[in-house]
Order: sequence, then C-alpha cells, then structure tokens
Amino acid sequence: MENAIRNKIMPITVTLLIVSILSGCEETASMREADYIHQKAEAFINGTDEREITLDLTTMNDDMKYAKSVEMFANPADYVERKIRVNGSYSYVKDESTNKEYYAVVFSDKDGYNVQAIEFDPVSKEDLPQIEEDITVEGYYDIYYEGDGSYAILRAAQIIK
Repeated sequence: MENAIRNKIMPITVTLLIVSILSGCEETASMREADYIHQKAEAFINGTDEREITLDLTTMNDDMKYAKSVEMFANPADYVERKIRVNGSYSYVKDESTNKEYYAVVFSDKDGYNVQAIEFDPVSKEDLPQIEEDITVEGYYDIYYEGDGSYAILRAAQIIK
C-alpha cells in the first residue's frame, strides 16, 4: 500500500519540481538579459566599453551601406550583440494607439531609390536632434519581437552629432 501511494505521489512531485525549476529559469534568464543590457548601456555611457566598433557603416559608400543593411536584416543572428556605427537622417515616430516611440536613422543608396531605416533605442532621450538632421548612431545590434514580426534595433544607442 505504501509503495502504491509513493508511486502516485512521485510523478506529481517530479512534475511540480520541473515546473518550478523552469519557471525560475525563465525569470532568471529575463533578469540576466535586462542586467546585461543595463551593463552594456552603462559601460557605453561611461566610456568604459571595451568592445570596438565591429561594423562601421559610416566608412562605406551609400550603395555598400544600403547593401550591408539589407544583409543585416536578412541574417540578423550574424550581427546580434555586435557594436554598430551608422549615419544618416534622424527620424522619430510615435504610435498613438500604443504610445510606443520609435527612433531611427534613415539612409538610402546612391540614387535614393532604395531607402533603409535602422531603429535605435537611445540611451538618453534628452537633447534629441531635429527630424531629418544628419546623425551618427552607435549601439548594439539586437532583435526584438512585436506582434507577429521581428525587428532589428540598436540597443544602448548613443547619438553622435
């Protein structure tokens, strides 16, 4: 009788243990991700970020910059966590239905027919440039998910005027 009770309780105990471990891991992973982003932003602001720019789009001509950005969107996993520098025209949009703000640097190929925008999350929202002002942005390439889509963004972005 004791073995029968033990055999019924053991699977329930193991299931509860696994669920509690997985729940704790998920929370810990999100906390680690938030902490990592915070540490990178702080290091970037304080000038103690040891990582060099790993992709500098400002050194490329307009056609190469556009082509490279298309490559970044086509294969985002190859660029995640890389420190990127890009220049172009400042853009800002606020979605009135969600109150979400979007900041981007916009550029085109040489002929201006193909336009690309790279969203960024500014470290500081004070002293933002005027819309369409030329800017250079440095930040960490990342992917985020919103609704049914995935989007590229430069995290912990510094605007260099």
